[in-house]
Amino acid sequence: MLKANEIKDAVGALLQEGYPGEPVYTKLLPKDFERPSKHVEMVEKSSSAGACALTELTAKVRVVAFVPVDDYGDADDEVVDLAGDELMELFLGHTLDAADRRLTVEAIALEYGADYAGAVLTLHYMDDTPGREGPKRELMEHLHANGKKIV
Repeated sequence: MLKANEIKDAVGALLQEGYPGEPVYTKLLPKDFERPSKHVEMVEKSSSAGACALTELTAKVRVVAFVPVDDYGDADDEVVDLAGDELMELFLGHTLDAADRRLTVEAIALEYGADYAGAVLTLHYMDDTPGREGPKRELMEHLHANGKKIV
């Protein structure tokens, strides 16, 4: 079963690709915090029954984009708005590879603060049900359709 850290690592990898050279944090209070930077945290993970020995899972991950601030700790509203738009563009329509699973970005909800923009990503995937094995079946050697061998 896919672990929370593996999901966060997959999100972080796409952030590092989209924002090369910018720190991506997973700790709430990172040492030597820098701006601009990104923070990734798991918000929620839920499951529902799947087929056979599979479980359908949904994970919600929050990505926060911390923008530069001035000497008074204020951020430009336009920069905050742009940071949210960029997060939306980066994750929209993407699939993420985490371990041996492919996660689909199903929804993105943006949120804004005085010095940050955040995106809550809803990720969907199927995983093995712990403690249950599916039926053992032999792999097909040949594929036939309409009485003719195709492969």
